[in-house]
Amino acid sequence: MRYSTRRRLYRSRSGIIWGVCQGLADWLEVPVGVVRTICIVILVLSGFFPLAAIYALAALLIPVEPVAQKSYHYSFHEHDWDRKFYHN
Repeated sequence: MRYSTRRRLYRSRSGIIWGVCQGLADWLEVPVGVVRTICIVILVLSGFFPLAAIYALAALLIPVEPVAQKSYHYSFHEHDWDRKFYHN
């Protein structure tokens, strides 16, 4: 199946450590747990340094995903507090 627009690889703003695994999972359209598990297994089997260096290099080279335009109605109601401070 061909996409009408090319998907770009971005680091995710909602990732745990620099968003590389989350961004790669989004780009590959697979669950992030699969990508993280593969990374951890390779990290352990490779002796830490090779994958850690590649991961850090990826964090430097892959751009952060653009900020989506959100239109929240900011008010000081108690039910809005969670959305305003934890889901930016």
